Amino acid sequence: MTKNSTPFTITHLDDVGRLFIEDGKLRRYIDKKYESKVKMLFESGFIQELIKKDLIIPCTLVEKENSCYIETEIINPVIYPPEWTFSMLKEAAITILKIYEICKKYNVEMKDCHSWNVLFVREKALYCDIGSFISEENKFIFNYKEFLESYYYPLILWSHGLEKTIKYSLLYDAEYPFHEFHFINNYFYRYMPSKLFFKILNKLFAFPFVSERKLKDKVSSDLIFFILKTTKACLRVISDKKIKWMNRKINKIQFKMKTEWENYYKDKDLKLTDRMRKIINYIIELSDNAKTIISFGSNQGYIEYEILNQTDIKRIICVDLDSKALDCGFKKYASHLGVDKQIYFVNFDVCRPITHTYMKSTYERFRSDIIMALALSHHLILKYGYDIDFIFTEFLKYTDKYILIEFMPLGLWTPGCKLNIPEWYNEEYFKRFFEKYFKLIKREKLEENRIIFIGEVIK
Repeated sequence: MTKNSTPFTITHLDDVGRLFIEDGKLRRYIDKKYESKVKMLFESGFIQELIKKDLIIPCTLVEKENSCYIETEIINPVIYPPEWTFSMLKEAAITILKIYEICKKYNVEMKDCHSWNVLFVREKALYCDIGSFISEENKFIFNYKEFLESYYYPLILWSHGLEKTIKYSLLYDAEYPFHEFHFINNYFYRYMPSKLFFKILNKLFAFPFVSERKLKDKVSSDLIFFILKTTKACLRVISDKKIKWMNRKINKIQFKMKTEWENYYKDKDLKLTDRMRKIINYIIELSDNAKTIISFGSNQGYIEYEILNQTDIKRIICVDLDSKALDCGFKKYASHLGVDKQIYFVNFDVCRPITHTYMKSTYERFRSDIIMALALSHHLILKYGYDIDFIFTEFLKYTDKYILIEFMPLGLWTPGCKLNIPEWYNEEYFKRFFEKYFKLIKREKLEENRIIFIGEVIK
């Protein structure tokens, strides 16, 4: 380690090695006890196959002086599982099942397959915990129970519309939706003591992957050992078939519940409006001094995708409260950009972001050169009742450069409906608070109910 090493994690649970940031790279320094096992993973071709198949974050093994470490690039931004869309969780599950097959091929254990060990790089879900492949025993072991709790149960329940339950369960160290899944899917579970059912299933999940050495230590009779060994082998075959069946089901599963804003861009042949073209031109004017954008209320990210294609902006983070709308954008746009362009989709409430002991703040992870909030402010002020001063204070935490925000003078009005807005809600009111935090660069009326304000952060 160097003098400038910065610890990367807040826990000491990984005995394989500690993570540090050094020289702009992420390095896991390997404990002497595990160095030979780590080297074996690289020398066997196991790690290379995972990298080649885009299943883990590319990494190299470095032996330097008296230390041995695994080096990777730092992934930015980090999007945590509670901020994923349905298809992102699905992609993560498919990645884990592909790794499962490769672990089986190389006879390697995978002890921690939970979703917090998966990061997104563009559209790809990449596993990031090399330490999970290292154990005391050189045997294929898979945490089948953890896979069910982290992916299969959440996907099934989410597909039935229980999104809020699943979002909570995906928080680090939260309650997995075990009981909800079995209550809905297993008739007999409703009439059994839940703790007993839970214990029985946990034993069944773990038993096929218990090592023979552990079995031998627990029983003294050769006959009982033989029976348990044979039972274990049979359950292993059943588990393997069950995992293949789950793989097929996960690939087909869809989130069918309708959401409020999923069809905002329902036209298949979307075309840029005059308003959108003007916004893109404003971005071009700012792009000499700005390369990243965070877009609040982005919906599917159509204009954001066009901005990436038509300007020098390199990365856009699309944020929306409607996960289904974001999910449509993830499937449409995440894999259709050049290698030097990135678009990410993040599901959280800009005025009430998720916080957790193990999560870095959204302000730190998603900080960008430009904030974009199109056709959003009237919803935050009039529909959800947020104070305008609070809104601008929150926005300011994501940038120290520019903002593009639309004011809707007619509020939540739609053509053909009666206008109904509070007396205090007007452009003067909006401009007064805007100029408290931003130097006004441009103000222009783009449409009947859209006035854009472009500003630079007051420093």
